[in-house]
Amino acid sequence: MHWAFLPVADILYNSRSPELGQRSFGDKPARVRALTVAQVNGLQEDGFLAATASRFPGAGVDDRDPQWCTTLNPLPMGKWRRTYGSVWRAAIDAGVMAVMTGHQALPDYEGLAERPSEALPATLSPRLQIDLLRGELGFRGVIVSAPATMGGLTSRVNAEELAVRFILAGGDVLLFAEPRQDFARLLQAVRDGRLTEARVRESVRRVLELKARVGLYRGLKAAVPTAQETAAHQALAQDIADRSLTMWKNDGRLSARLPAGARVLTVTSGGDENGGLELGVVDDELRRRGYAVDHCLDPGSAALVEASTRYDLVCVNVVRMPASSFGVKRGSGASVGDGWRGFWTDRRNVVFTAFGSPFVVYEAPQWPSVVFTYGNCAACQRAAVKAWLGELEPSGTLPVSLPRF
Repeated sequence: MHWAFLPVADILYNSRSPELGQRSFGDKPARVRALTVAQVNGLQEDGFLAATASRFPGAGVDDRDPQWCTTLNPLPMGKWRRTYGSVWRAAIDAGVMAVMTGHQALPDYEGLAERPSEALPATLSPRLQIDLLRGELGFRGVIVSAPATMGGLTSRVNAEELAVRFILAGGDVLLFAEPRQDFARLLQAVRDGRLTEARVRESVRRVLELKARVGLYRGLKAAVPTAQETAAHQALAQDIADRSLTMWKNDGRLSARLPAGARVLTVTSGGDENGGLELGVVDDELRRRGYAVDHCLDPGSAALVEASTRYDLVCVNVVRMPASSFGVKRGSGASVGDGWRGFWTDRRNVVFTAFGSPFVVYEAPQWPSVVFTYGNCAACQRAAVKAWLGELEPSGTLPVSLPRF
């Protein structure tokens, strides 16, 4: 692998953004800027992998989905330059090899602040890709589009014109193109004089330069990590997961001191809506400590109320990972919608953990004890178990502001 479509350089100002979820580094420009630069440097430091800052001019304000329409970054340019612009400039100064332009418009830069729906997405806008990104910000690398199948682009131009318009607007690589058809369309545009050979050579040069910089002509590959390096990487991942664990609130239920052989029930909610995401490491870690563990996925209220009375600890785990869907997937899953009828109110042995998006608590303000892990990887699952059992005191801080009614 020589090309990564990371880092995500967007700022999550709006918790209802369906395209970001928790993929953003947060809602503070300084934090996003620092972590964007760190990821660019980390990805590119060995010389065989190109990073891609995504998605210009920046998502995270609009609460609509570019899968369906052109979304807006409605900030006035003064504020945009101080926030998003500072992130993009930092990534470019760090030497990011590619930038992904999104199907977001920047109406104020186009002079359309009063008519924002007329503003073009960056993927079709010469002003955004050529004047702002290349001219003002000085980017010289490859511009790759967000997926060409998304409604934020396809609703603005017909299929016959899509590839040609993107290239004319300053782009270099169309992601999810239709190669045979689009090649013929580009060739016809050259024959018609709409697309010049000089313009074609600009993109060809940039693509070849990217390939050369990551060593494709030399067959450059990453070294296979040694067993010691793999162990060190895994230890670092666990340390990050442990230190990022965040306590949202705790009424004393966390840090359970369980007797030997205690019975534990783990409940996963939202797994059915997220492609069957399960948390097997959680159960393995509990069993490794000598506890008897049972598990259920999205149980109904009656089953959960009855089952919870038979266990020393009930761990309710809500999984909400990034997913493309129509509208905002913020809610915490089918079972929560089924009520669960406050089964925890008269039991001190129930703890809640949000694996992934912390925004699920917006619709669950009544949960008594909640921990955020920001992901569902094995390291995150181990960290959560440590918190439940009092082996780890959560010390992380939220990278975003939780929404308030």
